[in-house]
Amino acid sequence: MATGGNARKFYDEYHRKSHREGDEVVTTRESLAFGRQALGLLEPREGDRFLDLSCGQGLYLKLFHHLRPGLQYHGLDLSRVAVDAARRRVPQARLRVGDAMATGYPSRHFDRITCLGSLEHYPDPARGLKEIHRLLKDGGRALVYVPNLFFLGYMYLVLRTGETPHEAEQNQYERLETRQGWEDLIHGAGFRVLAVRKHNDMTYTRRIPDWTKPLYRLLVQPFIPLNWSYCFSFLLEKETGSRARSGGGRP
Repeated sequence: MATGGNARKFYDEYHRKSHREGDEVVTTRESLAFGRQALGLLEPREGDRFLDLSCGQGLYLKLFHHLRPGLQYHGLDLSRVAVDAARRRVPQARLRVGDAMATGYPSRHFDRITCLGSLEHYPDPARGLKEIHRLLKDGGRALVYVPNLFFLGYMYLVLRTGETPHEAEQNQYERLETRQGWEDLIHGAGFRVLAVRKHNDMTYTRRIPDWTKPLYRLLVQPFIPLNWSYCFSFLLEKETGSRARSGGGRP
């Protein structure tokens, strides 16, 4: 998700073409497992303000509300088309159209923030992370889900075809980093990394035939090491005081 009129048009058109159904995200085994893991890491408390930054069409807002209805859910996305769809899908959430790198929300406004599969599309991911840091209350937590430049499957595609790593038909606006590359950006924004989880499910990708996916899950997925994984989710805690002002540090 980039900023500016061209990016807004790109993502409006992207969401107009999207055919994913909202109900599937709260019924598939993989989505439910991801949602439970995310909420288990974030440990939100009843009544917490919970922001899904770059919420798209509200698929994960709907999932989180299904699993934990007692939170105050908010969402923001650059695309008005996406936000309109999210309003229909999750009427309980407070949604707005806006720039994820300059949201307009007050500082220290949210207890928990998710940014799932979006940070890599910002023209300046470091600025996006700093905005998340600004929005979080002291001691607040964020979960950021990002792709790995050195995913085993991407390395295979590069070897076979020379193709640039990308996913989800959004490579016009996409930046990939290694695990260490993402961690450097995260620490630079003043966060402490509490946990890193690897993700190697390929259920929704269109880049491999459906018949190969069971073989991949059985013979490949269990053995992919962390640094060669498809994506990472980073559990972040907002650092405060002198450590945050100095740019954070490693745990």
